[in-house]
Amino acid sequence: MASMYEFLYVWLALLAPPKILALSVEGSEQSGYRALCRVQGSPLPDVQWLGPDELLEGAVVGPLAKGTPAHYQTVSQLRDVEPGQHYTCSASNPLGKEQAALYVLPPRPPLSVGGASPPLLLLLTLSVGAKVILLVGVGVWLVQGGALQVVGCWWK
Repeated sequence: MASMYEFLYVWLALLAPPKILALSVEGSEQSGYRALCRVQGSPLPDVQWLGPDELLEGAVVGPLAKGTPAHYQTVSQLRDVEPGQHYTCSASNPLGKEQAALYVLPPRPPLSVGGASPPLLLLLTLSVGAKVILLVGVGVWLVQGGALQVVGCWWK
């Protein structure tokens, strides 16, 4: 005879406030920049992007990589991010709200090896020139016997 408890199922609901796991920027000047905000929570948090003064539209919620519990985590993507601007990722669900700020630095100009500034080039030339003149002077002094005369005087 079967026990009356054999056919009972227990469903456990996991509830968790939102947590922002990662905030990053990807892309280049040619392809454009996009901000990514990876969040977790249960129920799945609603993610919004805020600019300095307003709510930003056009955020895309994308799928996660394989092997992650997609029903607890998601990634929101904001396209056309501008360097030099401040963005905020805001994640909320009925259990709470979390925000993280992102400042996108402008890209650094590439360093050009051949384009050294004229004052720096002048200083380097003068420095190397002075060392060459000093080395030649010491060499001439040694050849003319200056070192031998000093040693000769020392032993007298």
